[in-house]
Amino acid sequence: MVGRDLMGYPYNIKYPPMVAKYGDKYLGYPNWNQEVFFYEHAVQGFDVTFVYHGVKYFLMADPEYHCTCEDMHFMPSDKSQYFPNGNALIEQLEIEGHKLIEIIDELEDVEMW
Repeated sequence: MVGRDLMGYPYNIKYPPMVAKYGDKYLGYPNWNQEVFFYEHAVQGFDVTFVYHGVKYFLMADPEYHCTCEDMHFMPSDKSQYFPNGNALIEQLEIEGHKLIEIIDELEDVEMW
């Protein structure tokens, strides 16, 4: 899922940045939320926190898997949901009956760690 551009920089093959369309303010994505999920989390491996309908969520990126966590310590638990990579988590994780990818622009307080 991670490719390298002509300069050797990593990028998300499935959800590539579009600098010509969106500019470089969010590294080629239309907004902060998409930059954080499609690049910082899925490519760079940063953990992410966000709020949706007043509930705070925690996502961990490990070189071998990506998962949900229960708190800011980013430690998986028996309640964690596991995904093989960041794109799979973004596409498959359900929050309040919605896929994360469908509500990504509605999330609040998106931060990377």
